[in-house]
Amino acid sequence: MVLSRIPAWSGNVLKRVVKSPRLYWRDSGLCHALLGLRSQNDILDQPWVGHSWEGWVVEQIINAFQLAGIAASPSWFRTQDQLEADLILEFGAERWAIEVKLTSLPKSEDMRALRKVSELVAATRSILVSRTHDSAWGEKEASVNLNALLAHIKKGGGKKWQ
Repeated sequence: MVLSRIPAWSGNVLKRVVKSPRLYWRDSGLCHALLGLRSQNDILDQPWVGHSWEGWVVEQIINAFQLAGIAASPSWFRTQDQLEADLILEFGAERWAIEVKLTSLPKSEDMRALRKVSELVAATRSILVSRTHDSAWGEKEASVNLNALLAHIKKGGGKKWQ
């Protein structure tokens, strides 16, 4: 399967939410090759590079849960006023709201917006994934790079935080 279809989160919220599924390329490298993009600069010059990064990161996270033997249900969330989480993962008693940013310097506004989404979906954890070199793990939230999050999932995901 070339595309991955992730349903919209279907929980009960008061705000108007987008209900259509989101499509991601399962293999962003294949997408880039089909478009004739040969270098990192070719990719970074594209106006849709953030969406490509999001899709790749979402696919990595979902695969990491599968490899760890954790049955997680993925969805995504966005309100009509553009509050968004690229991935809502539900497994066991956990519900993670995950936002993906291409930047290496995430802004405090990114985490504030993710906190609002987390409140709307009653998330147990809020995770901002970016290309940062630093990882910050809080009691119920984290701002991490993908490698740190994948290592955490490999160790058991929601069973142990930090």
